[in-house]
Amino acid sequence: MDRSGMIALAPSVFRVQPSKVTPTKYCSFFVVHPQGNLMLPCFAKGASIEGDFEAMANMGGVSAQLLGDMHLKSNHCDVLHKRFGAWTYCSEPERDDVGKSVGNVKAFPFHRHHLFPHVEVIPTPGHRPGGTCFLVEMDGFRALFAGDNVGYDGANWTAFPSKSGKEALRQSLSVLADCEFDVLYAITLAVEPVCSISLPTAEARQCFFNDVAVQAGLV
Repeated sequence: MDRSGMIALAPSVFRVQPSKVTPTKYCSFFVVHPQGNLMLPCFAKGASIEGDFEAMANMGGVSAQLLGDMHLKSNHCDVLHKRFGAWTYCSEPERDDVGKSVGNVKAFPFHRHHLFPHVEVIPTPGHRPGGTCFLVEMDGFRALFAGDNVGYDGANWTAFPSKSGKEALRQSLSVLADCEFDVLYAITLAVEPVCSISLPTAEARQCFFNDVAVQAGLV
């Protein structure tokens, strides 16, 4: 990790650590893309990523912030918007809750579609009613950014259903299992080094999401 707090996970994907790493704070992701750089944030209230702004600017800035659900919102999204002009995008069902903390919000329809040419929205209710994942077409591979729907708990990959969302999240995992991608990235505690997993084949993806569903008690 360099002094900016950015860790290269792939040539175009960086894990972004908060300025103060504690057991309760989470990482974010920064994606460098010729069609527009992306931030997938989970900013902490008591920490920032402003120390990374210069490095991000040198790599082309930030065009958009992609928020999987309201759990990932923070007023730091507006700080990033002020610096780079990058709006925070979330689904229509999450907009009101996100808007309680973030002023610069644009909501997209809650169905599968391309938000940008290189970004596909995958609705994944169950953790949050309007939760989404983002499938990003990279140069040479496809990345699924799973937000906080799926994550590594220090021992296993699992999912995080709401009290009433178990069946919805089980169905969402089935949808993700049928998506074509190479690597999954998940919002993870900043102290946890594991935040991604390579799933380059259909069989690997099916096995992974089946195991996640079992681990989460969804089947």
